[in-house]
Amino acid sequence: MMMMLLFFACGEPEFLYECQCTRRGASKSLEEGGVGEELNEIFSQNICETEANFTNAFKAGGVMTSSLEECEVYFGEEYNNVKCSCECEYIGDCE
Repeated sequence: MMMMLLFFACGEPEFLYECQCTRRGASKSLEEGGVGEELNEIFSQNICETEANFTNAFKAGGVMTSSLEECEVYFGEEYNNVKCSCECEYIGDCE
């Protein structure tokens, strides 16, 4: 499940952000409906976006916040104590 940001803004400069994301969860047994192993995935995404839209994405109800919550619900079906998170940093201008 990849998280994607799609925003539109007229005339505002776009910046490149690199995001390191994790999905972690404890093992849930097969009897409990799990997969019998721990979840530990790390991946990165580059996002080209305006500063305002990028900031809003991490606010309550924002695209990234909602996606991380959906990730925890989705993987919570097969794992216990699921935590999905992303940390992003500014890289430079979009090319």
